[in-house]
Amino acid sequence: MPNLAYINGKIYLLEKAYKIHVEDRGYQYGDAVYEAMRYEKGRIIRLYDHLERLKRNLELLEIPFDLDFEKIKKILLDIAKKTKYEKVLLYLQISRGVSKREHTFPEKIYPQIVITAREFIPIPDEIRKSGIKCITHFDERWKNVHIKTINLLPNAIARERAKRKGKRDAILFKEDLEVKEASSANIFIVKDDVIFTPPLNGILEGITRKEVIEAINDLKLRFYEKRIYFHDIFLSDEIFISGTSIDILPVVEIDDYKIGNGKPGKFYFKIYEKLIENREKEV
Repeated sequence: MPNLAYINGKIYLLEKAYKIHVEDRGYQYGDAVYEAMRYEKGRIIRLYDHLERLKRNLELLEIPFDLDFEKIKKILLDIAKKTKYEKVLLYLQISRGVSKREHTFPEKIYPQIVITAREFIPIPDEIRKSGIKCITHFDERWKNVHIKTINLLPNAIARERAKRKGKRDAILFKEDLEVKEASSANIFIVKDDVIFTPPLNGILEGITRKEVIEAINDLKLRFYEKRIYFHDIFLSDEIFISGTSIDILPVVEIDDYKIGNGKPGKFYFKIYEKLIENREKEV
């Protein structure tokens, strides 16, 4: 079963997908936006939520791409099915296009579209049952983190720091010790049976975050969006993070400090079960 790539209308084996121009502004400036999505059971999870966010981000960066939802849907489903995998991780990237290297936006330019489709490997049950360990890391990203651009070097550095310490991820914080999110996931904490997550200013509006909030509301759990600080995470009873490739994962330790009793908590399991149940209804 092959991993595949789509480049401007043509499909290639992923290992032979070389045809990206050296002066593509995505390559030279990070002048591109992207979405990561999951295909399973014949459909793409929350496809239109992903495409709505992609459309907003294209507009925010003034990338002149006419995003036809149904056309993109057809392309994504086609390449996912061609892999023959039951579960596929789809990566869709749209750059401003190819032009002579200069900082200003060219007047005439044609956006470039790239899609990769590879087998999606779910998080093992053992990890869900035992939880993950994280570090804290200063948030070095630019201010417009609500735009899902391909400028991910600060995120990658934070994740690498965590890896070198034998941990799964990094929880990002600002100068005033306000906690924002993980390197590629949103964060939720639980204290005294109340769930909290940071408000959308200064974080990415995650699609799985939206699913988690829907599950919380369906379960009629107490929930608030509020600013979260260092002392909040270390005094919390539970922490979990959310993202496309992980759904939600319980965090049981941060900076070698045990969260709660050091095990995944009851709220994590309730919300994860409800999230999966809600997805099954969408099939």
